[in-house]
Amino acid sequence: MLLLLLGIAVLVVGYGAWTWVTDLGMGRNQPWQPPNPEAVHSALLRLQQSDETLLTLSVTYHDLHGFHGGLILTVHGDGRVSQEAVRVKVGPLKERVAKEDLRRLVDLLIELSAWQQLIPDATPIPDESRASVRISLEGHLSVIWERYNDLAAGQRIIRIRELLKQIAWQSAP
Repeated sequence: MLLLLLGIAVLVVGYGAWTWVTDLGMGRNQPWQPPNPEAVHSALLRLQQSDETLLTLSVTYHDLHGFHGGLILTVHGDGRVSQEAVRVKVGPLKERVAKEDLRRLVDLLIELSAWQQLIPDATPIPDESRASVRISLEGHLSVIWERYNDLAAGQRIIRIRELLKQIAWQSAP
C-alpha cells in the first residue's frame, strides 16, 4: 500500500514538473533558449512604441502544482488564449484578446519590470508553491517567480495574473 501511495505521489509531482518544463518551451519542438531579461526589456519598450513585433509576444502565468492544482494562462500577441486549470475555477475564454487589451498588458509588464526577477533564487522548501510569469518576445525569454503565498504582498505577479484573467476571460467564474 505504501508503494502504491508513493507511486501516485511521484506521478502527481512528475506531472507538475512536466507541465512547468513544457511551459518553458521545452518539449514543444522549440529549441531551448536561456532567459535574457534585458533583451525582453528592450523588446517590450520597442513594442510599446510600435505594434511591429506584437505577433511574437506570449505571456504565461503559471501556478500549477502537482498536489494543489492551479492555473496556466497564456495570452499571445495575435489574440489567442489558452489555459489549463486543475482544481480552480476559471472563466470561459474569449475567442480573441483585443489589441487595446494587449497594449494594457504590455504597459503593465513595463510598469512592473516584469522581466526582472526580484526575489533571490532559493531552493524550494517542502510543499512550497511558486507562481511564475514567462514573457517571450522577438525570440527572447524571461521568467520570473514568486512564492505563491507571497503573491499578495509582492503585488507584481498577482497584478499580471489578474489582468490576464480580465482580458482573456469572457467573465469571472
